[in-house]
Amino acid sequence: MDRRFTLLLAVPALISSGFARQIPSICGSNQELRKEQLFLHRQAVRARGRAQFEQVRNAALAPSEDIGDIAILPDDGGVVARRNPFNLDQQTLRFRLAPPMTAAYQYQLGAGSYDAGAVAAGTLLPLADDDTREVRLAFPFPFFGNTYQSVFVNSDGSLTFSEGDNSGTERTLGRLAGGAPRIAALFEDLDPSQSKAGVLVTSEPNRLVVSWAQVPEFSVFGTGGMETFQVRLYPDGHIDFAYAGITQEAR
Repeated sequence: MDRRFTLLLAVPALISSGFARQIPSICGSNQELRKEQLFLHRQAVRARGRAQFEQVRNAALAPSEDIGDIAILPDDGGVVARRNPFNLDQQTLRFRLAPPMTAAYQYQLGAGSYDAGAVAAGTLLPLADDDTREVRLAFPFPFFGNTYQSVFVNSDGSLTFSEGDNSGTERTLGRLAGGAPRIAALFEDLDPSQSKAGVLVTSEPNRLVVSWAQVPEFSVFGTGGMETFQVRLYPDGHIDFAYAGITQEAR
């Protein structure tokens, strides 16, 4: 069975940024834009190298001539974009540190384990649209070779370390990978202020549970689709994403 997840928009993702910090905004630029441009530039350089390789390979594999007035374009998976359905709903995605390394993870997909009891016992975070709050951890949490005593809970379905993320810019791959170290279960423009339940935190000695309970996507008119999911952090560094109601179908 094809189980896919990707670092695009609705990202089940673990990101540790290695990009250099930039100075404050100059001449109308801004920090988020510079991070994204640097990331995309590096991606473009790699893509050009891959494209040159594919061009040489495809030239060798392509038919020597077209058929009448029909141009023949061999498709090795890059000509037509495939739908990438979000197929993790009602399931749990677990990330574990890959021993003996401290900066690599293995993942495992399992049955749904959304903890409604943790939601009921949780403390509501007063998050608005494009908002962030710092939460102290009851244990030191290892993440990509560093250890953290607190985490920032962001309204957009992600956790970050060292700094929060309350930017209203588009949730792109560049922003995802170019900012602070991030754990993103559903990187979407979510608006907890329009939720009856909201974003709740349950802090225990052996885990931290952050739950987005029926939190809608931001919408100018009406109410956006409701998303329900949970991120759980544990002292040994493993991370759970538990999905219990995702309305988005594809990324």
